[in-house]
Amino acid sequence: MSSKWHQKKEKKRLEQLAREEAAIPEYSFIVKDQTSAAAMGEGDDQLFEKKISKEEKKNISEGETLCKEKQKKMYEYRWWW
Repeated sequence: MSSKWHQKKEKKRLEQLAREEAAIPEYSFIVKDQTSAAAMGEGDDQLFEKKISKEEKKNISEGETLCKEKQKKMYEYRWWW
């Protein structure tokens, strides 16, 4: 059998534990929502994308122009048949 003194000490200990648990922050409010776009991998290509030099831009535009010209020729060629 516990004495009243032991019962009081146990009650104070349990109250102290409850206060300590209440003081622990809930991380669901602190941590950003994990289903956000950045957490799902969106935007990574912007982080690792290197800057394109003027020469590379010129080559890309020339390639696009050639591709368009080729498509136009193929379209015209189909209509002749």
